[in-house]
Amino acid sequence: MQQWTSQKLAAESGNPSALTDMGYAYHKEQVPSETENVTLPKSIPKAIALYKSAADQGYAPASSLLADIYYYGEKVDHVAASIYLNKVLSQTSTTEPDDAYIRTKSEQKLGVIAHSSSPSDKPTAIAHFNSALQLSRTHLKSNWAFILDHDPPGLWENLESESKQLDDVPSLQKNFSGFFTPPNFNLENPSNIVALRSYTLALRELETADESFAMMFQLESLETFGANSACGSWGVTYLSSFFKVIGNAYVQKALSRDGAGGKFVVLGSALGGERGGVSEASVCEAILSEASLCENQLERKRASN
Repeated sequence: MQQWTSQKLAAESGNPSALTDMGYAYHKEQVPSETENVTLPKSIPKAIALYKSAADQGYAPASSLLADIYYYGEKVDHVAASIYLNKVLSQTSTTEPDDAYIRTKSEQKLGVIAHSSSPSDKPTAIAHFNSALQLSRTHLKSNWAFILDHDPPGLWENLESESKQLDDVPSLQKNFSGFFTPPNFNLENPSNIVALRSYTLALRELETADESFAMMFQLESLETFGANSACGSWGVTYLSSFFKVIGNAYVQKALSRDGAGGKFVVLGSALGGERGGVSEASVCEAILSEASLCENQLERKRASN
């Protein structure tokens, strides 16, 4: 509560950062109440008013958050979203690295809006997407800011850790030690471990450096799922998640059965931020928990027969 009081005083003095932080608290239901560990209900009108006070002072993060209110779910209004997205562009610079992420996402969202307009303005959409990709490649050295809906916690640390894993082929083999694996993945053949390493490196190169892939994915997602669907989101799944899933007791039990066959596919997620604050680890746990329930149901069915 003391921190909130200090923030409120700074906002009352007109500090744009404090105004934005207060707006975010109302936006995301984080305003503390008099009762300990209880927050007040979200208030989008209060969030908008606070964001506008900061945006009118030229504070780009506030303009971006205002755009998100109209771009995402609370009050979908692409005309209003476009106003604030363009405001972000006017309040930031193409040559300033610190502005690169917020500009990349603003250009991308403007592209999505142009693509989903009636009639669809694909040339304008592609121009915005190209601008977004150029910013991401120039200042952020990859396509990640473009292909991911948000910046997942631990992205760079996890990628660095994965890179070290991939450089140590004996350790990759050790990670699989004692595992039952799909029939199409024979651990006794070292070339399969090398193939797993090569595939993962190729995927990361595609995600990180291939602009044509990023553009293709964006356009195909829009054509398939539309503008505001999370179904078209790209997620990064780390190699460690693959090991975690394939090593799960229920997965191992299924693979150890006589006659087990077919391909093994690991589905993962990088859900987080605007998509509910769910970590990849917790998503994996949820998937495995569901697999456990399914396994138990199958065992009961077999027993009843």
